[in-house]
Amino acid sequence: MKIAEYQKQIYERVEFEPYKKHRFFKIFPYLKEYKNPKILDLGCGEGQFCDILNLYKKDFEYLGVDISETQIKKLKRKGLKGIIHDVSKKIPFENHSFDIVIATEIIEHLFDPDAFLQECRRVLKKEGLMVLSTPNIASIGNRIGLLFGKRPGAIDARAKKGPGHIRAFVKSDIISLFKDNGFIIVKLMGKEFNLPFIKYGSRFDFINELFSKLFPGLSSGFIVIAKPRV
Repeated sequence: MKIAEYQKQIYERVEFEPYKKHRFFKIFPYLKEYKNPKILDLGCGEGQFCDILNLYKKDFEYLGVDISETQIKKLKRKGLKGIIHDVSKKIPFENHSFDIVIATEIIEHLFDPDAFLQECRRVLKKEGLMVLSTPNIASIGNRIGLLFGKRPGAIDARAKKGPGHIRAFVKSDIISLFKDNGFIIVKLMGKEFNLPFIKYGSRFDFINELFSKLFPGLSSGFIVIAKPRV
């Protein structure tokens, strides 16, 4: 069985959680500036990003893309638009078609992240916005785990075991990846810090947020806001 086929099987059976609000609120200030934007959500799952976006913004046109037929069926049952497509291949849209491209937790699954970002840039309008998130292999949790011989969850040890992560990134990787593929990074943020004694949603979660803001290179992952370089 090819790795790509194995990954597809993973996505067919996965049960997605709602998109985390504390991540969304880091992204939303950049999205709300666009009036009636066309949004392309690559690796959309069942549309959980759109679920939360619908609560705070109404004037947008959404299209989800995912390799999983099961997830696209779930998305369509919500009344959302979506197509089945492998995002590691050429994205089936014309140049400069979308105002916003969303790619959350997908690039770590792809063999060629450069080709993926080039395609994202191609379908973005010149004043468009790219939103990407991915795990950080150099997070404080992963660093501590390695001291005790624990492999970071951001990367799989075997081709047909785990969530299908085949790429891993540190902060400098993300910066060079966007720069090399024609983007200007507007903002690079930490996703969360995940201090073991403080949970998000608790009265002290502002401490996690503060640490992820001050030390994005040690956070659990990255959120990148970028625009095409013109």
